[in-house]
Amino acid sequence: MSIKANLLMDQGASYRASINIEDENGVVVPLTGYTAIAQIRKYFTSSIAYSFTVEIDQPNGIITLIMTKAQTSLIKAGRYVFDCLVTDPSNFSTRLIEGIIDIRPGVSR
Repeated sequence: MSIKANLLMDQGASYRASINIEDENGVVVPLTGYTAIAQIRKYFTSSIAYSFTVEIDQPNGIITLIMTKAQTSLIKAGRYVFDCLVTDPSNFSTRLIEGIIDIRPGVSR
């Protein structure tokens, strides 16, 4: 079952959000050999997607979602959906986090 989260992103600014992965006892889950993808779409069925760069700090169990200011500039202000899918070394995939992401318009260019 995924974590539900609502995020804010500023249009035209760099973006970074980290997720610490721990088990039910609060122990860090090492992510050795894991891969991940994360995307933003206007609707679940939208064909246009904006992809995050996903960094995995394997020994510390941290997944970081990143977009550059050039990438966030391409996204129109508004409300979108997002998620992050992780795949373990045995090729088992899990949706780690999902929710709404609000893109706030920028003024400075």
